[in-house]
Amino acid sequence: MNTFVYSLFLSFYDKLNEYIYTLFPMLLKSFGTFGRAFVLFYVTLTGIMIMKGKGGERTKELLISVILLPLLWGLVVETDLYIKWVIDPIDSLVFDLSSFFIGVIQDGNSSATGLEGLFSNLDSLSHNIFDYLGGLKLPGGIMDGFWPFLKSAFLVILLIAIYSAAYVAFIVQIVLGFFSLYVMFALGGICIFFAAFKETRFIFYNWIKAIARHSMTIIFASIIMSVCYFGLYACLNDLMKLEGSAGLFSPEYLAAVCWSILTFCTLRLSSEYAGDIVGVMPGSTASIAGAVGKAAGAGAAVFGLSKFNGGNAAIAGAGKGVMWGVNQAQKAGGAMVSGDMNYSRMMGINPENNK
Repeated sequence: MNTFVYSLFLSFYDKLNEYIYTLFPMLLKSFGTFGRAFVLFYVTLTGIMIMKGKGGERTKELLISVILLPLLWGLVVETDLYIKWVIDPIDSLVFDLSSFFIGVIQDGNSSATGLEGLFSNLDSLSHNIFDYLGGLKLPGGIMDGFWPFLKSAFLVILLIAIYSAAYVAFIVQIVLGFFSLYVMFALGGICIFFAAFKETRFIFYNWIKAIARHSMTIIFASIIMSVCYFGLYACLNDLMKLEGSAGLFSPEYLAAVCWSILTFCTLRLSSEYAGDIVGVMPGSTASIAGAVGKAAGAGAAVFGLSKFNGGNAAIAGAGKGVMWGVNQAQKAGGAMVSGDMNYSRMMGINPENNK
């Protein structure tokens, strides 16, 4: 039986597949008449130039384009080979590699494997820790013993916020990874034709790199979360064995907080790891995940702190969390713009003239 989060993920994933397998082929075939005419015109005109010897030094490249263009047109538009030979193998490879590295998550709650097993165990762990923290009887109160009450409430909210941020960051990395991957699949219907021409072949190569980077981001996020899960599971279970609020001031609590922070920080590096493997600049996926994760942690703080009174302070904290995430995303966007400008200068293009 699918868990709540995994069911949401499957619903999202099914919609992406519905687009690729139904709407995308219809969209490509709508260009059928124009595309066939263009391919026929280009092949005929270029073939005549080659036969007359007017190709010069570019004869070899022109001949390659004459051969590749009809083949690519047939692969993408006239048949479903693009889906069968490109989309399906890559999609299956990402799932299989993620499942291979995750393995069977054994905690006695689920026998599922891969992403389903990971989501199932994370949902179970989240339910247990939130029940434990929400059921704690804190010492003191608003009118009597306020300081012990405030310290305990703060520690409860801190753990809820950090753990929630880590879990949401993982969900965002997976969802954005698959969404970006399918965007690349959709663009492939255009980018693959650039392989036929020497001048535009770099676009095709960059498209391949983008697919590899988004695929590796999903795989690295799965690996990181599956490794961190074992640490989180051990620490949180040790914490839940302690009775009363005294556990909030124990080494087990500190270990749970440290593992949650480690999970959140390393998940944000998954796109950078992917970029290191593929050899391209990482995008802003990690910063987006950080922004959403931070906001989710702040939202959990609102919920938890309202349980122990003091809701206004939590709302203020949530606002700061959201603004922190937005600032991180803006910094990442600025870095990408700077990188694009440097690349343009390196290629001999003045980016100032394109504004």
